[in-house]
Amino acid sequence: MSLALLAVAAFLLGAVPFPFLIARLRAGIDIRDHGSGNPGASNVFRVVGAPAGIITFVLDCAKAVVAVKLSVWFLPVDYLDMEQLIWFKIGLGILAVLGHVFSPFLGGRGGKGVATVIGVFYILFPLGLLTGALCGLAVIIVYRFFSLGSLVGVCALPVAYFLLHEQPWHPASLPILYLSLLAMALVLVRHTDNIKRLISGREHGMVQT
Repeated sequence: MSLALLAVAAFLLGAVPFPFLIARLRAGIDIRDHGSGNPGASNVFRVVGAPAGIITFVLDCAKAVVAVKLSVWFLPVDYLDMEQLIWFKIGLGILAVLGHVFSPFLGGRGGKGVATVIGVFYILFPLGLLTGALCGLAVIIVYRFFSLGSLVGVCALPVAYFLLHEQPWHPASLPILYLSLLAMALVLVRHTDNIKRLISGREHGMVQT
């Protein structure tokens, strides 16, 4: 399979709108018309319930995992050298996230990309993901805002990179730093409205009100 076909496959995998599909199947609703209006796992959790939200989160993570793994499953061994392969995996992960955020199946207006970012880092930087997840989960438990936990978790990724790498400026490690910074920037931009609501005290909590 060519690199271009794998890239297209990664984007389309990311574009599968699991939040929309699960909300439709479980509750018969268009998730975009309820709660925050965001077609993402947190809004499904808030509106449809915890089981549906958890299933959605897992599936949104899994599609990114599969997208990154395409490079392992369909490229011949030694087709790319190690440096090229890590960059290609990062590219596939980014395409999956962009597919989720700009899903053509939802008219180009998908979710905010947190779960798909988690799926990418599960493969490429698992210890960093664990660090970010623990930070984000702690914030969610204390403050009861998914958005705040997501923001804290993604901002912890580049910090974790420097804490966990003995040679953070080594050329072989730098792609993960760049990916961490890109993920942080993307999630911050996608959460601009959430940040404004958090500051004004109008953010949606874990339970729909």
